[in-house]
Amino acid sequence: MGRRPGKSWARVNTTEIPARMPDQSESSRVVSILRNDDEVQRLCLTAVTTRVCAIKWADAAKFIEIPTGFPFATIAVERFAREVVNPADVGARWCSAKMLQEFEPDRRKVEGVRSRSCER
Repeated sequence: MGRRPGKSWARVNTTEIPARMPDQSESSRVVSILRNDDEVQRLCLTAVTTRVCAIKWADAAKFIEIPTGFPFATIAVERFAREVVNPADVGARWCSAKMLQEFEPDRRKVEGVRSRSCER
């Protein structure tokens, strides 16, 4: 399943629990942790990618390192574009936006997907 270090997972849990709070009052703190803690960021990106793209943990871990090498990158972009507006999880929004940034060189695809996903 992949490496899951204990202390890092404890930090992920202390990030993800407030990320899903209904009032989103901890949003700034969650985003700050995701920006500044590389290991938590990697684990959260992998977790969100696993769920959003419906792929295995090991595949998601590879995908976050080289997103444009993913065989179904267009589908992933569509899914991240929908997830970036998830009202229930600031962590998932941040991770999805981060993944979409990785597709920046192919901006026309991303913008086309955004337009289509907003129409739904």
